[in-house]
Amino acid sequence: MRYFLIVLLMFLAACTKPSNEVAFDNPFGLNGQALKLSRVGETTSVTWQGGFTDLPINDLDTTTKIPEFYRGFTPGRLLERLGFETIMEATSEAVQPEDFPDTFTFSAPQLQVTIVDGSGAPSVTSDLTSKGTLSVTFSNKQCERLTTETFCTYSTTSSEAALDLEYGGSDFRTFYNTILTTGESPNVLSSTFTMTVTGTGGRLLGFPPSDTEATLKLRSLDGKLVF
Repeated sequence: MRYFLIVLLMFLAACTKPSNEVAFDNPFGLNGQALKLSRVGETTSVTWQGGFTDLPINDLDTTTKIPEFYRGFTPGRLLERLGFETIMEATSEAVQPEDFPDTFTFSAPQLQVTIVDGSGAPSVTSDLTSKGTLSVTFSNKQCERLTTETFCTYSTTSSEAALDLEYGGSDFRTFYNTILTTGESPNVLSSTFTMTVTGTGGRLLGFPPSDTEATLKLRSLDGKLVF
């Protein structure tokens, strides 16, 4: 009987332990956000600023919907995969359509985020550089010369994530416990993206015109909290 009770208690303990991860959609609010890119030497960098409008992990009526069973359990990591939408736009005032590359390839993406509580403090700044090596190529160039600029669109068939992010450690605990869970709203997020860009073809031998401004849109994929 004693052995049976021990086994029963072990079984009950196993049944009440939550899964070690739970979906957490679009944790940084970056889905659909446009990246305004400008050429810096041989790289392309972008800064985007925006913020949460509420604290979704406290609101069980939002799309986050953290199950009631997880209340009281503190996650240790946040995972998210960021990709790009399939259309990229590029403009230049100085050049003609034939000066643009036939393809753009973006690789080595890096992301740094700063998140500030609605009260103004605390804040955390974290380097969330992807551990992956994926690159994304946009092709199928279509350009036209408008009155004051050349406007081009490119497309890609890639559906994979370009940024495979893992957020943990003391900065994540501050973000989750102090800012997101118990802090004031809105939590303002600033992020800096840096990506290497190369090109092929075009009259400038693959380099985008020096005054190129390009727009990429982000897609948030597979966000999850790991307990």
